[in-house]
Amino acid sequence: MKPDHTKATTAAVNRWLIIFATLLLALPVVVSANEQDEAYAALRAQDMRLASVAERMLAANAPLCRRTMPLTGMILHSED
Repeated sequence: MKPDHTKATTAAVNRWLIIFATLLLALPVVVSANEQDEAYAALRAQDMRLASVAERMLAANAPLCRRTMPLTGMILHSED
């Protein structure tokens, strides 16, 4: 049978190990948040470029259409 102070020390060490492991698991999330911000900024820039090209194409081809509709201003993507 272990003395009481050994059990208390083991419990304290276990608590610190759990806290340390939790902090280590959370660290990549903080680091990847900055990378995600940069990735989203690049994606937004590409989306705006695509939308501006599409807007110019729609405006240039409008005279070729029999019926026209007002634009919503939303950017919609599809695979086709």
